[in-house]
Amino acid sequence: MQNDYKILDGDPEYKIYDTAYYFPQYKCLFDKKGRRIDESCVRRGVPLEIVGNIPKKIDIPTFIINNIVNCLYLGSISQTFGHFLTEGLSRVWFLFNHPELSEDRYLVYHPKFNHADPPPLISETFKHIPHSDSLIAFNQPIRLHDVIVPNPSFSNRSQGYAAHKIIFEHITETRINTEAIISKKACYLSRARLSKDRRKTINESQIEKLMIGNGVDVIHPQELPFQDQLKMINRYQIAIGCIGAAFHSILFRLDTDNFKTVIFHSALNENYNIIDGLKGIDSKYINALRKDPLCKKSEGHQNLIADIDMIKKTLKEVLSDNDSI
Repeated sequence: MQNDYKILDGDPEYKIYDTAYYFPQYKCLFDKKGRRIDESCVRRGVPLEIVGNIPKKIDIPTFIINNIVNCLYLGSISQTFGHFLTEGLSRVWFLFNHPELSEDRYLVYHPKFNHADPPPLISETFKHIPHSDSLIAFNQPIRLHDVIVPNPSFSNRSQGYAAHKIIFEHITETRINTEAIISKKACYLSRARLSKDRRKTINESQIEKLMIGNGVDVIHPQELPFQDQLKMINRYQIAIGCIGAAFHSILFRLDTDNFKTVIFHSALNENYNIIDGLKGIDSKYINALRKDPLCKKSEGHQNLIADIDMIKKTLKEVLSDNDSI
């Protein structure tokens, strides 16, 4: 893979707008002349491209009567695990690094879920965002005044800033005592119990048996309470698995010395490399999966078939290399 992605030190930039407009159907903001504020959009890839069919300019309706003063825009937030941990939380860095500018501001965002009843992971995470009682979303057009728009600290398949780590490490330091966790050698992050519409490795049961036979703990991360997920990712020295967003949870890990991941894949998304770079992790990526030719799911959700012999060989090498840990 050509390394077009970037790992960047420090903080992204931010801009302040005296007036901006929020429309629930568009996952971004528009300025006072109706021009799309590109920095407020979700953008992905190299070069960065705006996600969604959002017009460059709109006519601002005259019927907007509701005004909100002093706002910080947190962007579009998805409930999908991987997107939430990457681009979904990519603007909260501003709250930690500019507390003097964040006081007494509404935290405005576009949710891709019910704002009044967010999924457990999101509600647990929101508890640790400074001024989280000021989070707000709208179901009608709103005129915003004095709006801060931070650039994202993570843009999928493109770039990540060091500032992106702040929220995750803050949550771990707040929620658990990592020094009290008993370290264990290796775990396998299984996707076998995910819902049927999700991408599966159809012979993953064979991988699980192989892992158990070699003393590797098999874990189904989505079944763990949030607190236990934090403990899990900080407990093991090696995390193994078929490619999936569960590996993005290494953002919550504090000590990455002597920690590694081993990820089996058929095609690699740059987000994994970006997270590795931000956390200083030397991951091992093994092309040991191929698409199931009989699977009728849409592209990106197709089931996979694992090369068990390759996985067995890799496992032997990894466990042998870490005997001294």
